Amino acid sequence: MRVSAELIEFSDSINPSKGYISKGTELVEDVYTKLKGVHNSGTLSRFKVDRESYGGSVGKKTSVIYPDFDCVVFLNNVKPPLTTFLKELKSF
Repeated sequence: MRVSAELIEFSDSINPSKGYISKGTELVEDVYTKLKGVHNSGTLSRFKVDRESYGGSVGKKTSVIYPDFDCVVFLNNVKPPLTTFLKELKSF
């Protein structure tokens, strides 16, 4: 089966641009870095990040039209409720 040029062009037109994905990835990596290290205030994060992952349409590379970045962070030694973590996250 051959794919027509029009179908390929349409497919490209609904995919997010490389610039959008690049900028979004940069912002997410900035959040991950702040969670792992030093905050703007100069204090070290009290949380130990085990790993992070992209989820959702961008993570699965299935994003079209309105892509978003779903981010998952796995923390060591943190148990619910996550009130303290969320307060610190808001300080970023």
